Amino acid sequence: MKTTSLFVELIVIGIGATLGISLLLLAVFDSNLEILGAFAKINSLLLTAIGIAIVYPIGIIIDRVADRMLSRSTTAIRKKVFSDREFVLAGIVDIYTNSSPLVDMIEYGRSRMRICRGWLIDVVLIFIGGNVYLVAAKSAGFEEALLFSLFCVLLWCGFYFAWQNLTFKGFEKISGISQILRKNNHTKSPKK
Repeated sequence: MKTTSLFVELIVIGIGATLGISLLLLAVFDSNLEILGAFAKINSLLLTAIGIAIVYPIGIIIDRVADRMLSRSTTAIRKKVFSDREFVLAGIVDIYTNSSPLVDMIEYGRSRMRICRGWLIDVVLIFIGGNVYLVAAKSAGFEEALLFSLFCVLLWCGFYFAWQNLTFKGFEKISGISQILRKNNHTKSPKK
């Protein structure tokens, strides 16, 4: 995986968590949104640099926490395709060693899986921060909070099912591609 892709992936994961945390902080400390007016006066390039400096490490933390929280589920999904973790690693080694174009395809799927996995936590943070903001700062009614909560639950379910599917399909691709590569490597006649 290219470093730029990983960087962007962690930024995407960090944005959701930062939004949830920001909503919570705004509800508690600045319900009138006066701080947003102060941010508007800061140079946009400087504001972008500060934003990336905040969002990127949050993305790293969320990615690691989500990976840890879903490790048992990932193992259960893996066991549907591979009986042992060693076979997954052997399959990945086969692909990375023998087929550069297929590496990009595998990594693209894994990137989408990691984004969905990270957003499972992001949506929970947005749910909490958004509801606190709606109730405490905006004095929103029950209907608004319920609608926002329903949106968050549906979004979380969408990310969960996407994560599950992408994880399973990723293991299937690794298995299938590595089997084809091994078969092709064994059936090739030696060059004279």
